[in-house]
Amino acid sequence: MRLRGIHRANKPLCGLFSRHYCISAAARRQYAAEQTGRTVRQTGSIKGGNGLKLQNFKRLIGWLGSTALVLLVLAKCVSNGTAALILAVLALALVTALTLLHLRYWRCPHCGRYLGRTGCAEYCPHCGKRLDDTPEKPEKMNMNMTEIDFTKPESYFHIKGTNHTSVSYDEEEGALKLTAVRGEDVQSLLEYRNSKPSLKAEFYSTISVTYKIVTDQSADNYSCELFLCTGEQQGAAAGMSVTGDYIADGEYHTLTFDVSDLDFWYGKINAIRFDYFNSCADGDYIYLKSIQLS
Repeated sequence: MRLRGIHRANKPLCGLFSRHYCISAAARRQYAAEQTGRTVRQTGSIKGGNGLKLQNFKRLIGWLGSTALVLLVLAKCVSNGTAALILAVLALALVTALTLLHLRYWRCPHCGRYLGRTGCAEYCPHCGKRLDDTPEKPEKMNMNMTEIDFTKPESYFHIKGTNHTSVSYDEEEGALKLTAVRGEDVQSLLEYRNSKPSLKAEFYSTISVTYKIVTDQSADNYSCELFLCTGEQQGAAAGMSVTGDYIADGEYHTLTFDVSDLDFWYGKINAIRFDYFNSCADGDYIYLKSIQLS
Protein backbone atom coordinates (compact mmCIF):
# COMPACT_ATOMS: atom_id res chain seq x y z
CA MET A 1 0.00 0.00 0.00
CA ARG A 2 1.33 3.46 -0.88
CA LEU A 3 0.11 6.65 0.78
CA ARG A 4 0.75 10.24 -0.12
CA GLY A 5 2.20 12.67 2.37
CA ILE A 6 0.58 15.88 3.60
CA HIS A 7 2.55 19.14 3.87
CA ARG A 8 2.68 21.66 6.67
CA ALA A 9 4.71 24.85 6.17
CA ASN A 10 7.61 25.40 8.50
CA LYS A 11 9.82 28.45 8.97
CA PRO A 12 13.46 28.12 7.92
CA LEU A 13 16.20 28.21 10.51
CA CYS A 14 19.67 29.49 9.74
CA GLY A 15 23.06 29.12 11.39
CA LEU A 16 26.02 31.48 11.50
CA PHE A 17 28.64 29.84 9.34
CA SER A 18 28.93 28.51 5.81
CA ARG A 19 31.31 25.58 6.10
CA HIS A 20 30.14 22.04 5.32
CA TYR A 21 31.28 19.16 7.43
CA CYS A 22 31.32 15.66 5.94
CA ILE A 23 31.03 12.58 8.10
CA SER A 24 34.47 11.20 8.68
CA ALA A 25 35.71 7.81 9.79
CA ALA A 26 37.03 9.43 12.99
CA ALA A 27 33.57 10.81 13.73
CA ARG A 28 31.99 7.39 13.29
CA ARG A 29 34.61 5.92 15.62
CA GLN A 30 33.69 8.62 18.17
CA TYR A 31 30.05 7.50 18.08
CA ALA A 32 31.02 3.84 18.37
CA ALA A 33 33.19 4.70 21.36
CA GLU A 34 30.34 6.48 23.14
CA GLN A 35 28.05 3.51 22.62
CA THR A 36 30.56 1.05 24.08
CA GLY A 37 31.52 3.22 27.06
CA ARG A 38 35.04 3.87 25.85
CA THR A 39 36.76 7.19 25.22
CA VAL A 40 38.50 8.48 22.15
CA ARG A 41 42.19 9.11 22.48
CA GLN A 42 43.43 12.59 21.80
CA THR A 43 45.09 11.26 18.66
CA GLY A 44 41.75 10.13 17.22
CA SER A 45 41.74 6.38 17.91
CA ILE A 46 39.50 4.46 20.29
CA LYS A 47 41.31 3.48 23.47
CA GLY A 48 40.71 3.53 27.18
CA GLY A 49 42.04 6.17 29.56
CA ASN A 50 43.34 9.62 28.63
CA GLY A 51 45.13 8.52 25.46
CA LEU A 52 48.52 9.33 24.01
CA LYS A 53 49.12 13.06 23.71
CA LEU A 54 50.95 14.41 20.69
CA GLN A 55 53.93 15.61 22.72
CA ASN A 56 54.39 12.17 24.29
CA PHE A 57 53.96 10.55 20.90
CA LYS A 58 56.73 12.72 19.44
CA ARG A 59 59.05 11.55 22.23
CA LEU A 60 58.12 7.93 21.56
CA ILE A 61 58.81 8.31 17.85
CA GLY A 62 62.17 9.96 18.62
CA TRP A 63 63.14 7.11 20.95
CA LEU A 64 62.20 4.43 18.41
CA GLY A 65 64.08 6.22 15.64
CA SER A 66 67.19 6.62 17.78
CA THR A 67 67.10 2.97 18.85
CA ALA A 68 66.74 1.80 15.24
CA LEU A 69 69.70 3.97 14.21
CA VAL A 70 71.88 2.56 17.03
CA LEU A 71 70.99 -0.99 16.02
CA LEU A 72 71.92 -0.29 12.40
CA VAL A 73 75.29 1.15 13.47
CA LEU A 74 75.95 -1.87 15.69
CA ALA A 75 74.98 -4.25 12.88
CA LYS A 76 77.56 -2.59 10.65
CA CYS A 77 80.27 -2.66 13.29
CA VAL A 78 80.06 -6.22 14.62
CA SER A 79 82.13 -8.86 12.89
CA ASN A 80 79.82 -11.78 13.64
CA GLY A 81 77.55 -12.22 10.63
CA THR A 82 74.70 -13.82 12.57
CA ALA A 83 74.70 -11.08 15.21
CA ALA A 84 74.80 -8.41 12.53
CA LEU A 85 71.79 -9.98 10.78
CA ILE A 86 69.83 -10.12 14.02
CA LEU A 87 70.57 -6.47 14.78
CA ALA A 88 69.59 -5.46 11.25
CA VAL A 89 66.29 -7.35 11.50
CA LEU A 90 65.53 -5.68 14.85
CA ALA A 91 66.31 -2.28 13.37
CA LEU A 92 64.01 -3.00 10.40
CA ALA A 93 61.25 -4.10 12.77
CA LEU A 94 61.57 -0.85 14.74
CA VAL A 95 61.47 1.23 11.55
CA THR A 96 58.33 -0.62 10.44
CA ALA A 97 56.70 -0.11 13.84
CA LEU A 98 57.69 3.56 13.76
CA THR A 99 56.08 4.01 10.33
CA LEU A 100 52.84 2.26 11.33
CA LEU A 101 52.57 4.19 14.58
CA HIS A 102 53.19 7.45 12.77
CA LEU A 103 50.41 6.75 10.27
CA ARG A 104 48.06 5.62 13.01
CA TYR A 105 48.57 8.21 15.75
CA TRP A 106 50.15 11.31 14.20
CA ARG A 107 46.78 12.97 13.75
CA CYS A 108 45.06 16.17 14.76
CA PRO A 109 43.22 15.74 18.10
CA HIS A 110 40.34 17.83 16.74
CA CYS A 111 39.62 16.70 13.18
CA GLY A 112 41.47 13.36 13.29
CA ARG A 113 43.30 13.92 9.99
CA TYR A 114 46.89 12.84 9.35
CA LEU A 115 49.41 15.60 10.06
CA GLY A 116 52.05 14.42 7.58
CA ARG A 117 55.42 16.14 7.99
CA THR A 118 54.16 18.95 10.23
CA GLY A 119 56.47 17.89 13.07
CA CYS A 120 57.11 21.44 14.37
CA ALA A 121 53.79 23.05 13.44
CA GLU A 122 51.61 24.53 16.18
CA TYR A 123 48.37 24.40 14.20
CA CYS A 124 46.63 21.68 12.19
CA PRO A 125 47.00 22.33 8.43
CA HIS A 126 43.49 20.95 7.88
CA CYS A 127 41.22 22.49 10.55
CA GLY A 128 43.51 25.30 11.79
CA LYS A 129 43.20 24.47 15.51
CA ARG A 130 46.11 24.35 17.92
CA LEU A 131 47.58 20.87 18.19
CA ASP A 132 48.28 21.15 21.90
CA ASP A 133 44.67 22.06 22.74
CA THR A 134 42.51 19.31 24.18
CA PRO A 135 39.31 18.89 22.13
CA GLU A 136 36.06 19.49 23.92
CA LYS A 137 34.22 16.41 25.04
CA PRO A 138 31.26 15.85 22.71
CA GLU A 139 27.78 16.03 24.16
CA LYS A 140 26.13 12.73 24.89
CA MET A 141 23.83 11.91 22.03
CA ASN A 142 20.13 11.40 22.64
CA MET A 143 19.32 7.81 21.67
CA ASN A 144 15.55 8.25 21.87
CA MET A 145 14.77 8.25 18.16
CA THR A 146 11.15 9.35 18.43
CA GLU A 147 12.41 12.62 16.96
CA ILE A 148 15.75 12.77 15.18
CA ASP A 149 16.86 16.40 15.35
CA PHE A 150 19.23 17.01 12.44
CA THR A 151 19.91 20.58 13.57
CA LYS A 152 22.45 18.95 15.92
CA PRO A 153 25.57 17.76 14.04
CA GLU A 154 25.95 14.59 16.12
CA SER A 155 22.51 13.35 15.03
CA TYR A 156 23.81 12.29 11.61
CA PHE A 157 25.21 9.19 13.33
CA HIS A 158 21.70 7.77 13.18
CA ILE A 159 22.30 7.29 9.44
CA LYS A 160 23.89 3.87 9.22
CA GLY A 161 24.08 3.32 5.48
CA THR A 162 23.71 5.17 2.20
CA ASN A 163 23.62 4.48 -1.50
CA HIS A 164 24.98 6.94 -4.08
CA THR A 165 24.73 9.58 -1.34
CA SER A 166 27.03 12.07 0.35
CA VAL A 167 26.05 13.05 3.90
CA SER A 168 27.23 16.33 5.43
CA TYR A 169 26.22 18.90 8.01
CA ASP A 170 25.66 22.44 6.74
CA GLU A 171 26.27 24.97 9.52
CA GLU A 172 24.79 27.84 7.54
CA GLU A 173 21.50 25.95 7.23
CA GLY A 174 21.80 24.26 10.60
CA ALA A 175 20.63 21.09 8.89
CA LEU A 176 21.73 17.77 7.47
CA LYS A 177 22.45 17.75 3.74
CA LEU A 178 21.92 14.66 1.57
CA THR A 179 23.50 14.95 -1.88
CA ALA A 180 22.97 12.53 -4.76
CA VAL A 181 26.48 11.55 -5.86
CA ARG A 182 24.91 9.49 -8.61
CA GLY A 183 21.36 10.26 -9.69
CA GLU A 184 19.82 6.81 -9.29
CA ASP A 185 18.52 4.76 -6.37
CA VAL A 186 19.67 7.31 -3.78
CA GLN A 187 18.88 6.35 -0.21
CA SER A 188 19.88 6.59 3.43
CA LEU A 189 19.14 4.10 6.20
CA LEU A 190 17.94 5.10 9.65
CA GLU A 191 18.62 2.39 12.23
CA TYR A 192 15.92 2.43 14.89
CA ARG A 193 17.21 -0.76 16.53
CA ASN A 194 19.57 1.38 18.61
CA SER A 195 16.80 3.59 19.99
CA LYS A 196 16.58 3.71 23.77
CA PRO A 197 13.85 2.98 24.61
CA SER A 198 12.93 0.72 21.70
CA LEU A 199 9.97 1.99 19.68
CA LYS A 200 6.76 0.11 18.91
CA ALA A 201 5.05 0.95 15.63
CA GLU A 202 1.56 0.64 17.13
CA PHE A 203 2.18 3.72 19.29
CA TYR A 204 2.81 6.02 16.31
CA SER A 205 0.40 7.00 13.54
CA THR A 206 2.46 9.48 11.52
CA ILE A 207 6.03 10.02 10.30
CA SER A 208 6.98 13.65 9.60
CA VAL A 209 9.99 14.82 7.59
CA THR A 210 10.99 18.50 7.78
CA TYR A 211 13.02 19.42 4.71
CA LYS A 212 14.02 22.08 2.19
CA ILE A 213 14.74 21.72 -1.53
CA VAL A 214 16.20 24.73 -3.30
CA THR A 215 14.91 25.81 -6.70
CA ASP A 216 18.14 25.78 -8.76
CA GLN A 217 18.26 22.01 -9.28
CA SER A 218 17.58 19.63 -12.14
CA ALA A 219 13.81 19.32 -11.64
CA ASP A 220 10.83 21.33 -10.45
CA ASN A 221 9.17 18.43 -8.66
CA TYR A 222 10.57 15.64 -6.51
CA SER A 223 9.10 12.72 -4.57
CA CYS A 224 10.39 10.34 -1.93
CA GLU A 225 9.65 6.92 -0.46
CA LEU A 226 9.99 5.49 3.05
CA PHE A 227 10.52 1.74 3.38
CA LEU A 228 9.29 0.64 6.81
CA CYS A 229 11.05 -2.26 8.52
CA THR A 230 9.08 -3.38 11.57
CA GLY A 231 8.40 -6.57 13.49
CA GLU A 232 10.13 -9.50 11.83
CA GLN A 233 10.94 -7.41 8.76
CA GLN A 234 14.59 -6.41 9.12
CA GLY A 235 15.21 -4.87 5.70
CA ALA A 236 13.41 -2.89 2.99
CA ALA A 237 10.85 -4.86 0.98
CA ALA A 238 8.58 -4.03 -1.94
CA GLY A 239 5.05 -3.17 -0.90
CA MET A 240 6.07 -2.09 2.59
CA SER A 241 6.53 1.61 1.94
CA VAL A 242 4.83 4.98 1.74
CA THR A 243 5.50 7.76 -0.76
CA GLY A 244 5.17 11.53 -0.73
CA ASP A 245 5.70 14.57 -2.93
CA TYR A 246 7.96 17.47 -1.99
CA ILE A 247 7.53 21.19 -2.47
CA ALA A 248 10.71 22.51 -4.08
CA ASP A 249 10.50 26.26 -3.45
CA GLY A 250 13.57 26.95 -1.30
CA GLU A 251 11.55 27.01 1.94
CA TYR A 252 11.26 24.51 4.77
CA HIS A 253 8.17 22.29 4.81
CA THR A 254 6.99 19.27 6.79
CA LEU A 255 5.89 16.23 4.81
CA THR A 256 3.68 13.97 6.94
CA PHE A 257 2.99 10.31 6.20
CA ASP A 258 -0.09 8.68 7.72
CA VAL A 259 0.89 5.11 8.67
CA SER A 260 -1.97 4.35 11.07
CA ASP A 261 -3.86 2.08 8.65
CA LEU A 262 -0.92 0.09 7.28
CA ASP A 263 -1.28 -3.61 8.04
CA PHE A 264 2.54 -4.07 8.15
CA TRP A 265 3.13 -1.20 10.61
CA TYR A 266 3.35 -3.18 13.84
CA GLY A 267 5.94 -4.53 16.27
CA LYS A 268 9.36 -3.08 17.00
CA ILE A 269 10.59 -0.41 14.58
CA ASN A 270 13.88 -1.81 13.24
CA ALA A 271 14.76 0.66 10.51
CA ILE A 272 13.41 3.10 7.96
CA ARG A 273 15.06 3.33 4.57
CA PHE A 274 14.65 6.86 3.29
CA ASP A 275 14.77 7.04 -0.51
CA TYR A 276 14.89 10.81 -0.43
CA PHE A 277 14.62 11.20 -4.24
CA ASN A 278 12.72 8.75 -6.41
CA SER A 279 14.16 10.48 -9.46
CA CYS A 280 16.99 13.00 -9.58
CA ALA A 281 20.22 14.04 -11.29
CA ASP A 282 23.81 13.95 -10.09
CA GLY A 283 24.39 16.70 -7.51
CA ASP A 284 20.75 17.24 -6.48
CA TYR A 285 20.42 17.68 -2.73
CA ILE A 286 17.98 18.11 0.12
CA TYR A 287 18.27 19.67 3.58
CA LEU A 288 16.74 17.83 6.55
CA LYS A 289 15.82 19.39 9.89
CA SER A 290 14.13 16.43 11.51
CA ILE A 291 12.34 13.10 11.15
CA GLN A 292 9.67 12.58 13.80
CA LEU A 293 7.35 9.78 14.86
CA SER A 294 4.10 10.88 16.47
